[in-house]
Amino acid sequence: MPLFSEINNLYKYAALVENNKTLEEAAYFAEMDQFRLSDDAVKEIKKQSYEAIHAHTTVDLLKLHFSLTREGRRHVTKLILTSHCPEAPAKEWSEVAFANGADSQVAQKLYEVYSVLDRLAFMFADVLIFPCPEAMEPYRGSIPDFDRLYRHKPVYFVPTGSKTMPVKASRKDVRQTLGLSNAFVLGYIGRHNVVKGYDRLERLAEKLFKKYDNVSILVGGKAGPLPTVEHPKWIEYGWTTTPGDIVNAADVFVVPNQATYFDLIVLEALSLGAILILSRTGGNRYFEGQSSGIFLFSDDDEFMDIIAHLRAMPQEKYEALKQQNKELFEKNYTEQVFAQRYLNVLKEITAPLKRVKKAATGRYASPKVSIIVPVYNVAPYVGQCIRSILAQSYTNFELLIVDDGSTDGSSGIIEAFLNDSRVQILTQTNKGLSAARNYALEKARGEWVSFIDGDDYLDPDFLKTLLDTCEKDKTEVAVCAINEFDAEGTHYQDTIHDEIKFYGQASGSLINMSPFIPVTFYPSAWNKLYKRSLFDTIHYPVGFLYEDHPVHWEIMLRTERFSYIRRPLYFHRTDEKSRISRGGDRRNFEIFYIISYIYSLVCKDYGYYTAKHVIAQILQRLVWERSWSIVDPAIKHEMSWLFEIHRKLLEVCESELTGNRDWFITSDFLDEQHKYRSKLVHEKHPSDRYHYPLRNRVSVTNRTAGPSAAVESLVHADWDAGSLLVHPHMGGTTIAEIFGMGGFGAARLLAVFSLENEQAPEIEVSVWASPFRVMDTSVFDEDPEESSLCILPWRMLKGWQRVSIQAEIAHLTPTHWLYICSRVKKGGPVDAFAWLHVRKMAIAKIKPDFHNIV
Repeated sequence: MPLFSEINNLYKYAALVENNKTLEEAAYFAEMDQFRLSDDAVKEIKKQSYEAIHAHTTVDLLKLHFSLTREGRRHVTKLILTSHCPEAPAKEWSEVAFANGADSQVAQKLYEVYSVLDRLAFMFADVLIFPCPEAMEPYRGSIPDFDRLYRHKPVYFVPTGSKTMPVKASRKDVRQTLGLSNAFVLGYIGRHNVVKGYDRLERLAEKLFKKYDNVSILVGGKAGPLPTVEHPKWIEYGWTTTPGDIVNAADVFVVPNQATYFDLIVLEALSLGAILILSRTGGNRYFEGQSSGIFLFSDDDEFMDIIAHLRAMPQEKYEALKQQNKELFEKNYTEQVFAQRYLNVLKEITAPLKRVKKAATGRYASPKVSIIVPVYNVAPYVGQCIRSILAQSYTNFELLIVDDGSTDGSSGIIEAFLNDSRVQILTQTNKGLSAARNYALEKARGEWVSFIDGDDYLDPDFLKTLLDTCEKDKTEVAVCAINEFDAEGTHYQDTIHDEIKFYGQASGSLINMSPFIPVTFYPSAWNKLYKRSLFDTIHYPVGFLYEDHPVHWEIMLRTERFSYIRRPLYFHRTDEKSRISRGGDRRNFEIFYIISYIYSLVCKDYGYYTAKHVIAQILQRLVWERSWSIVDPAIKHEMSWLFEIHRKLLEVCESELTGNRDWFITSDFLDEQHKYRSKLVHEKHPSDRYHYPLRNRVSVTNRTAGPSAAVESLVHADWDAGSLLVHPHMGGTTIAEIFGMGGFGAARLLAVFSLENEQAPEIEVSVWASPFRVMDTSVFDEDPEESSLCILPWRMLKGWQRVSIQAEIAHLTPTHWLYICSRVKKGGPVDAFAWLHVRKMAIAKIKPDFHNIV
């Protein structure tokens, strides 16, 4: 299977590793091979000038990214990602390897490696394409922080298309052969696993068989990993090259997925006019309301009601529903319809950027300069910023202020300046700094443009000095020195770049460009004046942090020379609390996109050798700057790992790192990278039991339904005490969602529950486990006996009672979610101190390997 070729390759390395090497080392060496396209593919890239390339797996996107970078093409080729896995690829691929014989240690390592690569691929993609918004649901459930990490990235929705499903044998022949001539038949095709809902279908079948004498289930697809159902009315058709025979023979077709992306079998069944019953999850929800012949269910009762409704339906109406489904397919889901939709989206994605200068009107009919100020929640500073602009000694400018969805009162402050006719306010929902600048560039009318951050301010002669210098030197870019101060306004340094004399020939303010010059300057949009025409075909990349870097490099390398003013005319505020790069989370990894982009730019114009030396300095600098903010050891490990991967893939040797190191980066920094790399490589994983310290490995979310003010304090992770606190409430069930305790194989959840208040009333507690994130939390109020997710049914807990619990999880997955629920006993009171304490939580493996217990 091509989709799993990379995972099989990595498993091969890990399986054949010598005893004196760890699995991590084997995986690491395998990774180097996987990030490169074949020589033939690289030749094709060199030969063609692709505007965009569409990758259909996360690994393929990374191969394209690094290969295009090496060829100096990454900055001009957009990479589109559509991952067709019904969940995070790392989860699916590691589970396949586990089911195919990999032991749990190797599977766990594969999951960890590919989780990093998944995040990296989504981060490096310029554009994401999903079939529909609902198809993003499984990724939200298996990649923590998916929305926060990628919410600003351009996303397009293109519903998939399909051929009409071929039918080899007639409906009558199939039913007669299988003894189903008089049966009401439910069809199912797919893998026999939890995500596809095979176990859910089994539970529903038990109810159907008890209620109806003539109902049968016809199942197609390869058996495993779940055990095959043994029942005379449950017919396993097996793997088949003509699944249309199953769909055609069934009276209704069921897609009971626990989680789903956009199941192609739905479209194929529609092509034959099949009546569909879909679980209300993920991409299935996209079809709700599109046809009267498509039914969705959320629970067992709703499913049973649908079956009863269909069985009682007159044949004429039943045939009409089938025809309606077939017409829906012909109208919206054929290959031809899909192709046209897809081409329209590609045309939009690859449309060349060409800004047209706006006509000038008003008091300043021909502003020579457009000043752009993006504003987002900088209320304490934005007034000073705007006043410094309006007080410029050069006055022929327009001021475009972009309110990027501020919520702190910034909007009211900037509106007070509208009495100056040079001021124009543009508003947008919060889309980020890049989108704000791009929006203002579309409206800009000036011949020149300058960007100012909303918490900075200008010397009165900033515009005049930079504009006069550009006109004198006949340059298109001017840069000035910087006066840096802290959040309280205390000046701490002037940044004057005297080192440029080592890289280019300077004559007064005029600097000749070389590929080493941009390294010496702040890669910022601010403290500069640009000819506006430079932005006719350049835009700030939306969806990335550090968006200034690629534009800074692209513009600087496009100019043969520029002007530099050593006077600090730009006042830059360094507010540590507001800097995103100080957050210490995985968004810091976006620097590696920037590194690749810069390498590609330099490589194209100056060649491979020069690019290596430039990137050696930038790689160290950017990683060094971010390393100060990261305290989580796991993220430090990932950062060091990615540092090493990029160094090796871009063929930057140790001597090039040493020879191009900034003076302020000591050799201890590189030693630290090696230390974390070594720690990652030699880290051991226990083979028989996993214990997960809450602070480092587990995230806890309050999923309790109700007004936020009423429920927000009901779940609390007490890291110092090593416990989780869950408080019941009168309004319903309190739900603590726990992520980060996944793994492979059969396992047992261990914990100690206690109600540590002797006077507290009795409460009820239960535990649920799911291989996917539960979107509809009302399932926790259902009868536990009716759900495959409940691993500990509701039980009573009295005041001052301490109970050790053990709850078995038959098939643990690497992205398993746990839900600990508490509620007041029906009719009982609520006590302010009736906290459920959960301590000593751990996952213990029952048997080492999943494939040994099936």
